[in-house]
Amino acid sequence: VAGTNAAGSSPFAGPVTVTTLVAPPPAPGALKALGAANGTVSLTWTNPVSLASNAPASYEVQRSTAGGAYVSLTTIAGSGITTYSDATAIYGTNYSYQVRAINAGGNSAFSAAAAVLWTPSTPTALTATSTNYNRVNLSWTVGSYQTGQVIQRSLDGVTYTVLANVAANTASFIDTNVQAITTYYY
Repeated sequence: VAGTNAAGSSPFAGPVTVTTLVAPPPAPGALKALGAANGTVSLTWTNPVSLASNAPASYEVQRSTAGGAYVSLTTIAGSGITTYSDATAIYGTNYSYQVRAINAGGNSAFSAAAAVLWTPSTPTALTATSTNYNRVNLSWTVGSYQTGQVIQRSLDGVTYTVLANVAANTASFIDTNVQAITTYYY
């Protein structure tokens, strides 16, 4: 920098040098949240595409319960992290998650939110009753978080084949493709 006026200019000050700061990392992408029957929610995401100079140094995971405000669950140190397991979740609760990358330059934007997709619970109280030589009545109590159900049958209790696919709210099935005096496993 030099001063100037009608008489001329001063010598330049400096030189001085400066290095610009690290840019914040890009946001993680493709966030998925899969919940298991034990309540654990497994999160996966894609690592943001970044230059070595703005690579993430850590990731912050946030959770929202039933549409409420997001709360920070944890910050995971390390570059290239693409998974996290939330062992504090409760099976069946309506959660959404978001993740952001962090480095010395600051925080990325948050990923798109991902609602938990819970693994269906196992149907219970399965019973099979033979009402005549060519008919077996099946009934059960429907589990939670199902979009459909599959019924399998076996002659030896080891090798099962699909007998039918039924709607999520179905609680009974009649197997009419059976032989007299034969043991079946369902």
